[in-house]
Amino acid sequence: QVLMEAGRASFESGHYGDAIQTWENAMKLDPDNTDILIPLATAHQRLAQFDMSTQLLQRAAEKSDNPIEAYFMIARNHILVGDFESAQNTCSRLETMMPPDYRLIVLKGDIASFKGSYHEGELLYQQAIGLDSQRSDAYFKLAASLLVQEQEKRADNYYRQAVDIGEQSTAQYWLHRAEYLALKGDADNAEAAMKQALKLQPDDFLIKLKICQLLLSYKKYDELLKFLGEPVDFSAENPAIQKI
Repeated sequence: QVLMEAGRASFESGHYGDAIQTWENAMKLDPDNTDILIPLATAHQRLAQFDMSTQLLQRAAEKSDNPIEAYFMIARNHILVGDFESAQNTCSRLETMMPPDYRLIVLKGDIASFKGSYHEGELLYQQAIGLDSQRSDAYFKLAASLLVQEQEKRADNYYRQAVDIGEQSTAQYWLHRAEYLALKGDADNAEAAMKQALKLQPDDFLIKLKICQLLLSYKKYDELLKFLGEPVDFSAENPAIQKI
């Protein structure tokens, strides 16, 4: 229990490598403790170690009487590596296990949008908002989908609604906000929002990668070099880079 709490403290402060090491030590002491598997898989996901994350999640799903959370995360891993067919298959499995709640509808919208079916994604995000209008992620994603479809006025309306809802204490809020601003061409505010996300999750590899992509796309080379002064492994040998 002490190691579990220590790992959780590291995780919540955004230090995922430390959390992994602590939870792995906890598993050595208690190999049958399946409660560690999902937190450990989440930490690996934040470091873009998707294969290890998925392996842990599959173990969690096999050992759990209620594997829904594990399958949600497996689907997310598939999306992050661009394996949309596997993501769709996992989503279909979830549909047999639960009613179509907010998270499941958003997941379906994400899969549709990443596959380029923006109108389908739009309709699914609208459906999710109808189920829960107090969560900002569906608003941000709907706004982005509309912007890609060149419906800027509607997109801005949903973006403002997402901002009004708040949730500034979560990295995902700032990341969604940054992604919308980047689509709008507002590089400075997109960068500021991404860095706010990184403050909340300082070891999150995907956030670091998105910041680098943003700076590179807007030819902000001096800022990119300054940012890369931090220890970030972008070598071809990094398994995360090989997946992205």
